[in-house]
Parts: sequence; C-alpha cells; structure tokens
Amino acid sequence: MPSTNEQCPVTNEPAQQAPSSAGDFAEFTCPTCGRFRVARSAIQQLSEMPEELSIDALAKAKKRAEIDGDEVPVIRSFDLVLS
Repeated sequence: MPSTNEQCPVTNEPAQQAPSSAGDFAEFTCPTCGRFRVARSAIQQLSEMPEELSIDALAKAKKRAEIDGDEVPVIRSFDLVLS
C-alpha cells in the first residue's frame, strides 16, 4: 500500500504518512525529521504545539529509540509534557 501525502506533525512541512498499521501510532517520513512515529493519543496535541516544543519531543523520542535500540522513534504523550 503506498504512503499518503500529509503534513509532518512536528514541522508542518509536506511529509509521507505510512498506511495505518495495527499499532497505536501513525508513521511519518519527513525530509527534516526523518522517519518517526507518533502515538495516536499524542497527534492532536503535537500538531497544536509550537514547533520548537514539537522538535524537542521528537529529540526525546530519538534519544529513547537510540538507548532502547528501536529502529523507529515514537513520540508518546509523555514526551509532550513540559519539563
């Protein structure tokens, strides 16, 4: 199944969204952010955040994926909490 043209929920630039899978997330491939996933419970909140906070949430997810050895970072609701 081909991906669809969407907007990146982090940078709002054009991105590819992978077809829905069985997981509780949406997967995006953005020219700036790369490939990442967003928990469905976090998509709306992420898209309403200022870009610098969205980028910070993606950085947290990338760091966690690196530590855990995950192939694709996942932005979860707790990544959106301001620290």
